[in-house]
Amino acid sequence: QINNVTEIGRYHFGDFVHMHVPEGLPAIVALPTRSSLPGYLAQEWQHDGQRWLVVRGMPTALAAPPDDGTP
Repeated sequence: QINNVTEIGRYHFGDFVHMHVPEGLPAIVALPTRSSLPGYLAQEWQHDGQRWLVVRGMPTALAAPPDDGTP
């Protein structure tokens, strides 16, 4: 299954703690800011038979790729 978000319907803001949204969800994409600072993380949450798109702030910067030639 390809993880492409092609449309976002109705949405609302919620309290992740109150809604019991897990922290370790599968990531769809990490979006740094224009200046490569921590930005946003889009995650998928399967709950009550529905697929939820969770967007939260990234607490830390993305790690730079290793400089030893490995991908």
